[in-house]
Amino acid sequence: MSKKKILAIFFTLTAVILIPSVTKAFSVKSGSSVFNPSNQIIEGNLYAAGSTITIEGQVTGDVICAAQTVNISAKVDGDVICAAQTINISGEVLGNVRVAGNFINLSGTVGRNMNAFGSSIILSDKARVGWDLLLAGVQTEMRGEVDGSLHGSVKNLLVAGRVGKNLAIRVDANLDKKDRGTLEITDTGSVAGDVVYTGASEAKLIKEKVSGRIIHNLPESSTNKMFLAFMWGRIYAIFSALLVGLVLLSLWRRKIITLTDKMQTRIGANIGFGAMMMFAPPIAALI
Repeated sequence: MSKKKILAIFFTLTAVILIPSVTKAFSVKSGSSVFNPSNQIIEGNLYAAGSTITIEGQVTGDVICAAQTVNISAKVDGDVICAAQTINISGEVLGNVRVAGNFINLSGTVGRNMNAFGSSIILSDKARVGWDLLLAGVQTEMRGEVDGSLHGSVKNLLVAGRVGKNLAIRVDANLDKKDRGTLEITDTGSVAGDVVYTGASEAKLIKEKVSGRIIHNLPESSTNKMFLAFMWGRIYAIFSALLVGLVLLSLWRRKIITLTDKMQTRIGANIGFGAMMMFAPPIAALI
């Protein structure tokens, strides 16, 4: 096959992949109170910033938001990426949930992974995570179902629900006997795989509730500090970028929408220029 045919096929496939993402619809909402009623469907992604955000109507894309309080009782076809003081999710999220806040409550379902970073993280007995659950918090409770594995770093973890695979957790390694972190698996909890935990105290669990091995690793204070520093550094970077983006949307909403509209009306030119700048140098080098 000639180089011209290979290049033609390559650029055709690139255009097919990129065009749908460029033309995808979206909505931007900001204000003291952002409310999407149950009878309103938002096509594409929803970007929201405000004091209180309440989403009762379906969102066919992602929900990306920052607020003091976020309430999501709707069906979200994509991901939920939010930072707030309080986050309550009682709806159905088909994608991933990545949230950070002081108080995080899940009583709905998550189709894929859930990453939660906060002071208090509670999954009720109605909550379900289809893939893996990552926790980084102080007081954490998992009373629902996690079809995959549960892992992370916490001060205290209570497991009163079902974990479909492994549980790998780092419990607070405070050597002070009066303030040690704890891992507890109650009589209503179960782990289908291994339980591997790092902490100064023995876990409170019923061995029959764990199908695999139970491994207790003693903490190393320096390693624990490095791990936490790395994790919180990553959290800070991700959600700082999210907040900056939402602030820009709230301040210059019209300009950003106008710019995006221009991108949508000149799809060919934008894709062509971007593809040329990305692929022309290596192609030229090969030729």
